[in-house]
Amino acid sequence: MKINESCILEDRGVIYIDGSDTKEFLQNIVTNNLDFVSENRSIYSSILTPQGKYLFDFILVKHKKGYLIDCEKNELENLIKTLNLYKLRSKIEILNLSNEFTVAAISYEKFNEIFTSTLKKIWEKTKYVPNENDRIGWTVKYREDSIVLDPRNRELGARLISNLEKLHLSLKKLDLKIVDKKIYYEKSYELGIPQINNSKLKDKIFGIECNFEELNAIDFKKGCFVGQENTSRIRLRNKLRRRLMPLKIK
Repeated sequence: MKINESCILEDRGVIYIDGSDTKEFLQNIVTNNLDFVSENRSIYSSILTPQGKYLFDFILVKHKKGYLIDCEKNELENLIKTLNLYKLRSKIEILNLSNEFTVAAISYEKFNEIFTSTLKKIWEKTKYVPNENDRIGWTVKYREDSIVLDPRNRELGARLISNLEKLHLSLKKLDLKIVDKKIYYEKSYELGIPQINNSKLKDKIFGIECNFEELNAIDFKKGCFVGQENTSRIRLRNKLRRRLMPLKIK
């Protein structure tokens, strides 16, 4: 995408999880570390089977007292069912906000422009301003909505997670024109990061074979998560025999 372009990703769904046990609940099941998530930083993560195979992947964003999950819309209901399966007596509430929120992609250059315009606010809040190499996953607010520099690869640009009623006005104020989302997904596939129809991978390939370590989705120091034992064993014993790779057919 060019600096003045944006893609609306209608095939992304948004879940909101809130409640006193939310962080502990998510920390016990997802592959990444919730300690890294704040109003200023978001993460990419996943949920695996107990055997360590792929189930879901998503971006986790701090929102109010809880967390937004930016996931593939086709798998949203299945993800909610899985979260409820692990919920047990946890004091949490899981809401499908896909009718209220949507996701738009913007370029890395546009994110940097917005980031630069908010430097003073960032410093006042954090007393720290990340350099360009440390900005992956960095999150800023625009009209109270989160703009997240993609935690997987900054070449994917950033994501604006916005209320549907505000989205088009926000894009207009940012001087962005809407272009075909194929532009965004073609770039994603070039980078070897599939985001559509990932359900075809479910329970067929180990999470670590999806390049989750390289895409910053796994924290091996955080302790236990679902599928952690096999995932760690494959890594430590160097048993990784296959990976997802981009393939272009002419």
